[in-house]
Amino acid sequence: MSFLAPAFLAAAAAVALPIVLHLLHRHPERRVRFAPVHLLKTAPIEQSRQRRLRDLLLLLLRVAALLLIAFAFARPFLPQVSAGAEQPMTVVAVDTSFSLTAPGAFARAQALARDAVGQARSGELVALERFSDEAVVDVDPTRDHQEVTSAINRLKPGYGATNYANALARAAGIIGPHRGTIVLVTDLQSAGWQDGVPQTAMPSSVAVRVADVGAPKGNLAVLDVRRQPGGIVATIQNEGARAAQGQAHLAVDGRPAGAQPFSIPPGQTADVAFSASLPDTGAAQVSIDDPDGYAADNVRFFALDPPAAIPVLIVGRSAAGARDGFYVEQALAAGAGVVGSVRFAPTIVKASALPDPASEPWKSVRAVVLLSTEGLERKGREALTAFVRGGGGLLVATGATTDPDVLHDLLDNGPAFDVTIPKADGAAMALVASNTRHPVLASFGPAVTSLAAARFTRTAQVKVPPGAEIVAQFSSGTPALVDYPESRGRVLLFASDLDGRWNDLPLHPSFLPLVDEMVQYLAGPERQAAAYLIGAEPAGVPATPGVVLRPSAAGSPPAHVAVNVDPRESNPARMSEADLQAAIVHLKDEGAAQAHATVAADEGRQALWWYALLAALAALVAESLVAKRTV
Repeated sequence: MSFLAPAFLAAAAAVALPIVLHLLHRHPERRVRFAPVHLLKTAPIEQSRQRRLRDLLLLLLRVAALLLIAFAFARPFLPQVSAGAEQPMTVVAVDTSFSLTAPGAFARAQALARDAVGQARSGELVALERFSDEAVVDVDPTRDHQEVTSAINRLKPGYGATNYANALARAAGIIGPHRGTIVLVTDLQSAGWQDGVPQTAMPSSVAVRVADVGAPKGNLAVLDVRRQPGGIVATIQNEGARAAQGQAHLAVDGRPAGAQPFSIPPGQTADVAFSASLPDTGAAQVSIDDPDGYAADNVRFFALDPPAAIPVLIVGRSAAGARDGFYVEQALAAGAGVVGSVRFAPTIVKASALPDPASEPWKSVRAVVLLSTEGLERKGREALTAFVRGGGGLLVATGATTDPDVLHDLLDNGPAFDVTIPKADGAAMALVASNTRHPVLASFGPAVTSLAAARFTRTAQVKVPPGAEIVAQFSSGTPALVDYPESRGRVLLFASDLDGRWNDLPLHPSFLPLVDEMVQYLAGPERQAAAYLIGAEPAGVPATPGVVLRPSAAGSPPAHVAVNVDPRESNPARMSEADLQAAIVHLKDEGAAQAHATVAADEGRQALWWYALLAALAALVAESLVAKRTV
């Protein structure tokens, strides 16, 4: 028997009150010495005995009522103990990322995992998890340790990158609210903390123990392959402690196409150029020999097919001679002749001349840039709404000819904003990145600070809707670029114009990549990129390095796409076990909260307090009836 609120049991001390009163109000019978015999017939002996019995019964009923009331308020319940809840659990999490492909590394990982299973007590629950960019449970908690050992022997390293956060979260989920230990079998690669944010939460009832596989002697990796006029250029990295020499080999459509020697100092990278006549379509790959490092990054693949052009619709003002769309069109068309760059096919239309939503042009458009709502009639609004709801991407620039009411009518739960004018002192605002990991800003890298060179003299005041994300803001602190989902599509709202009236952004070098990245992001995965990383490949593309033929969108001819390992995993830099433990935040109250929730659920299902309260009520009724007869 347990209690949800045991503090109320202290109220049971109140039973002392009726006991004390009972003792204080006792009436001892009068002694009669040498009473005559006839007086014995009228002696109140029988009445006294009956009165004492009734007094004792009253006392018992009053005490029982008080005890039952205290018992009810303490919320009693019978704990539901599940099998195995009393025993701790061990989850063996084995790193199967490609950094374990160094010679002998995975054999050591398997041996450490088997040792972890062997250290578990007989009958203890043990589970097996393998992880790289994703975490997968191979064996659910079981007392059959031989089953776990057999599964460990079948494990093989894959092509994914390390992600400790996913591994620990999945293992903690297996343990649940119980006590347990996670044995992390890994090479302690520091790149395993994604996006450079080494932090993950863990219940206080779960301990993490690291089984260190060790580091490789070094690693050579082909980090990048790109096409250039007259051939191919590959970037090779040397992460070893000594200079590395060797040969890089180029193959086109599976046939050797050349070899080039390389010599790279320790900790450096080098570009190796291949002169070759390349076909317009097909596959190329550059490979190296690396007997000491990771095998998975010794080859990198490249699709020779030019990426399909992304159809983009630019919607401007209806007035003749308006310059709306000029800068955006030039920015999107600038990369058309650059080998390997994403290509766009921009088309400028007047807001008043948007095609019908069921017409053919809308079937191929992947992104729309709305620069003005002037002249946008009901038919055009319905076309844009249907486009976004169908999964399209919309970039809205809030210039002088953008009507907030039209946007509210255009989009469900659209952003609320008002146009404001800067102070009379003429102070201009700059553009500042808020989330450098957002896909729009991630490619800028350290150059993201170049966005601050532009000056904004007028902006729109944006009220950020729920679920939206502020990607960039102005130096005044107001949102500048807001990203939020709209039905199946996505909307980017830029709180100024893109035609140079309210700012000088189009005159700066950062304008072109900013517009390109915004449109690429809105176009989504259907833009048919020419290369993907393992773990980020779209549906229909296998998670295996190589070049595959994938059908393009909108019925266009099939195109080759390359799938490669994540180059971040090629860096063998390690952290210490202490660093990893310091990165895990233990939630001290998490276990208590889960335990309390379980206890509350058990007590709520049983509701024993109700029966105790009914019993107390019955005792009080009986006490009143007995007391009435006593008077």
